[in-house]
Amino acid sequence: MEREAGSSLGGRQRSFSGAAAVLLAFSVAACTAASVSPSPMAPGSVRVAETPSASPVGPSETLAPSPIATTTDDGLSLSARLDRTSVEPGGKVTVDVTIHNGRSSPVVYGVTCDSATTMTTNLPLPLEPAGRTWTGIEGNLKEAALGRGTVTGETPDQMETMAYSGSCYGFQGERTLNPGETITSTLVWSADFVSGVPALSGEVPFTITFDHDPLNGPPTYPPGYKGPIGSWIQEYKQLSVAGDIEIVGQAPSLLSRGQAIDAVLSDPRFARWLTEQPESTWSTVNMLLGNFEATSVVPAGPNWELDLFREQGVPRNFAFAFVDPSTGAVQLNFCEAPCSR
Repeated sequence: MEREAGSSLGGRQRSFSGAAAVLLAFSVAACTAASVSPSPMAPGSVRVAETPSASPVGPSETLAPSPIATTTDDGLSLSARLDRTSVEPGGKVTVDVTIHNGRSSPVVYGVTCDSATTMTTNLPLPLEPAGRTWTGIEGNLKEAALGRGTVTGETPDQMETMAYSGSCYGFQGERTLNPGETITSTLVWSADFVSGVPALSGEVPFTITFDHDPLNGPPTYPPGYKGPIGSWIQEYKQLSVAGDIEIVGQAPSLLSRGQAIDAVLSDPRFARWLTEQPESTWSTVNMLLGNFEATSVVPAGPNWELDLFREQGVPRNFAFAFVDPSTGAVQLNFCEAPCSR
């Protein structure tokens, strides 16, 4: 299965122009394609502790203590079995998922990345040590890159990862599960922030969700309407199971977010450029960890990325700084005003 590419230049530009940036740093591994069969799902025989759902539209179960859990909604059931609940940094957990429609009517369900289910985790990013204390314009940029400055942007403290049973270049949309049919698929979750960067040890909560039974439809307009067409997002009920995976062992040494910012500020080329960019002109500051496909702007491989966009009273321009999380090596890309890319 293909890994999602990191933030595109277009995505960075959207962040720069004020729209919310989308952090596409998926930790996704190759998985088997989903299959459908008319055979019923085998019932589980383990004890599952029930917890209140985070959403009012569907039930949720918590996995405890066995690596299998099942939840149901009016004859529709979701079962997930993990091959392990502890793993070393960079290791993999295989999850077999079964969806069975025990209803007498078909079920419409949502598909993302050609996958009926999604496994989501949030991994705490390495935030310590905080690194060097700076003053002046360098100090202001570091505060912004840490998410504490007056200029906002994308500076998450956690890395959200999503695992699917298919490719994100595959089918997106809706499918139908007929009465008595069963979907079986396999998710493979990697204990990585991004490919090539193992996650830190500790307990990682996860959730596996199945979107079913659409709750809304597109807006309608009277005949002859010529005004603006409103945007809308499809909403669904959800089945979900949740639990924890323990990452055990020492991950390879990794620069913290603060140390990566220090590496950029210590680069003489960036320092010279920054002294000529008043803070009053800054629009957006992002600090992300990703693994991107190489472009004319973005280097291949895992990197901490510091973006500084400027468009407050000046022609649009920006700087991207990429820091190798293992070696601290810095790569820079400047787009001087007027910037056309």
